[in-house]
This record gives sequence, C-alpha cells and structure tokens, in this order.
Amino acid sequence: NVFGPFRIIPVDLYTVNVKKADGTALNDAVVEVIGQLDLTGQPLKGTVTGGKATFTLPDGGTYLYNVSLAGYVSQAVSSTLKTVTATLQAVDKTITGKVQDAAGGNLSGATVTAYIPSALATQYGATTAADGTYTINLPKGAAATGWTVVAGKTGYVTVKLTDKAAGATGVDFNLTALTGAA
Repeated sequence: NVFGPFRIIPVDLYTVNVKKADGTALNDAVVEVIGQLDLTGQPLKGTVTGGKATFTLPDGGTYLYNVSLAGYVSQAVSSTLKTVTATLQAVDKTITGKVQDAAGGNLSGATVTAYIPSALATQYGATTAADGTYTINLPKGAAATGWTVVAGKTGYVTVKLTDKAAGATGVDFNLTALTGAA
C-alpha cells in the first residue's frame, strides 16, 4: 500500500554545451552538477557526446556545473538557464606541488588556488590527491610570473606563497592544524 499526500516536483532538461576556444564542440569532457546526486547517491555526472551533456533536474533551479577534460583547464558555470555553454581552454603551463601537515603527513582534499593579485577575479584551482599532490592547470595566455598560490583545508591554518611562475614545480605547503576552540 502507498499513502499520500505526495508532492510532485516538476523537472526539465538542462543542457551543457562544451566547446574549445575556437568554437568547435568538445567530446568526452565530464560534467558534474555540483550538489546533485544520481539514483545511487553518487555525484551527478555526465560525459559529453556530440558536444553536450543533458541532465533531468528540478525545474527552476540555479545549478553549478563543473566541466573537466584532460589537457584543458576545468571550468565552473553557474546558471538558471536550461542551456549553458562552457568554453574550455587548452592547458599551457601548470603549477604543481604537495600539501602536507606539520608532521610531514600527506593532506588529501586540501584546496590549492592560484591567482594574479591584480586580477583576483580570475582564479585557477585544484584539490590534492591522496598523496597530497596537486596540479593547477593554466590556460594559454596566462601570466608567466607573479602568481600567488594559497593552500587550505578545514581544521588547518591557510598558507599563501607569492611570486610564483607559471610552470613552477615543487610549490609545496606545510599546514599547521588549528588548536583550541574558535
């Protein structure tokens, strides 16, 4: 037996078109709808075919899409529109390193962000892997020098390194755990 009352949530199709900087369609990118889960409880993701990924989502929402493809700089797009376009730029250079705690243990899940202080609105980021390593992809035309790189993780003091070059390796961080009550 099934008893009500039931609330029916209207849904609609939402499409993410994925293109290169020259306007041609890109296939095989992965699009994740941040904050949405599939039927198995996993993050809702789709693979781009024919230059687009389509999702059935509750109608009328604002959705954040994270679009990624190897060899390209990932892009996040937030929109209420039913069709949005993400334009991915080819990777030119990277900034790489490792994030550890004060005892030398690897910190997975730390957030590392690179930006040019005079252009704070343009930021590129990565999350550390299980071994604490990260790679931040920078697009063609990105500044060659002057990058500020910041690493942080919940429960740790955030650390900032300045004046790093595009292509820098070994941009490593040692984060100290927060102590006491906030």
